[in-house]
Amino acid sequence: MQKKIINIFLVLFSLAFVLLGPTLFKKYHVDYKESYEGRESIAKWRGVITFWDYPKLDTVNGGDHGWISKKIKDYEKLHPGTYIDYRTIDSATGKLTLRAASKIGACPDIAPVGSDMYFISSGLLEPLDDYIKLEDKEDYLQDALSSCTYNNTLFGIPWAKMGYTLLLNKDIFQDREVELPLDGFWTYEEFLESLKKLTVISTKKSGKSVYGLLDSMEMGHYNIYGMLLCDKTITSIGSTDVFDEILQGLTRLNELKNEHKALYPDTANITNSRAFYLFLNGKAAVFSGDAWMVPYLRGLGSKYGINFATAQYPCKDEKFPSYINDIYYSYGVFKQSNEEKKEACIEFIEYLTSEKFQEELKNFGYFPIRKSANNMYQNDKEMYTIQRGLEFASHLSGYKWWWEMDEIFQYAVSDVLNGNKTPQNALQDAKATAAKYFND
Repeated sequence: MQKKIINIFLVLFSLAFVLLGPTLFKKYHVDYKESYEGRESIAKWRGVITFWDYPKLDTVNGGDHGWISKKIKDYEKLHPGTYIDYRTIDSATGKLTLRAASKIGACPDIAPVGSDMYFISSGLLEPLDDYIKLEDKEDYLQDALSSCTYNNTLFGIPWAKMGYTLLLNKDIFQDREVELPLDGFWTYEEFLESLKKLTVISTKKSGKSVYGLLDSMEMGHYNIYGMLLCDKTITSIGSTDVFDEILQGLTRLNELKNEHKALYPDTANITNSRAFYLFLNGKAAVFSGDAWMVPYLRGLGSKYGINFATAQYPCKDEKFPSYINDIYYSYGVFKQSNEEKKEACIEFIEYLTSEKFQEELKNFGYFPIRKSANNMYQNDKEMYTIQRGLEFASHLSGYKWWWEMDEIFQYAVSDVLNGNKTPQNALQDAKATAAKYFND
């Protein structure tokens, strides 16, 4: 009986298989040719991509490499067989390192040079127009794309904007009964009067000196230019005439130090990080610093207990503060001999700069370069103030030799602030030095 039941079951199962089999095969059929072609199109190239980048301080989570390390790890998971060889370049000397590497043919595959005129005008980078999606191009801020463009060709993909600001110690302002600038804007005259009231030179009664303004001098940092361009924007960045345009500003800076005693006396000899430390310890009421310092003060720097605000650089008419800046942080791909590897490099920087990661710029105190994220700081008073000021900043990507010109200029400013030369003599000498090496 049991054997008969088993035979009946087998007959019924066979009949069902004959009737339903074709339908089941069609449903679960795999087109192996299509599957194979799909895998090929996702990643045609396997190998190592060399990637050099500057450290980025994550002011929320701490550390300089956590963000990029996670992005690399996630990307490698998505692209098996592709490995990113990451190397950190120093913030102060990285530009010189990259230039030296380009001269001896030792460039990485990818580096943050997409908005640097030296690289994008020297034939060192791959053109990227044919690889960027139209919807991405339309989402980028036009100025961001312009910073990566040379001879109507795109050589970089922007990731972020960076900015400078004036950080104000609100407690010192309150103690001295000095009003904060309305909406962060002030004329130079208002600025000067505030600094004079905020400055207290050490006496037996006061115990310590507090200066109105604290600034710094360091290659690759352009915060001091905001103090030199109160009445104008530089129109001759690509010419030695630039030295004539900042004469009034340098004269004012010299007066702040020597006549009004309102500028920290060792400004010409301290780095940006050292100046920030002095500000954190209450040595000045106003500090010309970087935007990233705002989230730092809120998070990791909270132990200093500074009650702060941000403000624009002083200007002529309260509406148009002027300064110059290496505003855009963009990635470029150095020339590649392998077309498939080039596409892999471009795919990696597209991943880093994708719209979905723009919100993470808040962790670094950077600003978005996409229209879809441009309101990111709308409800953040301090960062929004800085973002508004970026509208008036002149970007340096338009001039190939600005790095060298800036070095000459900074020597001139140091000579003035250290009492070695008058502003007129220092700038005349700087202009003559620049003319020996560069022409218009």
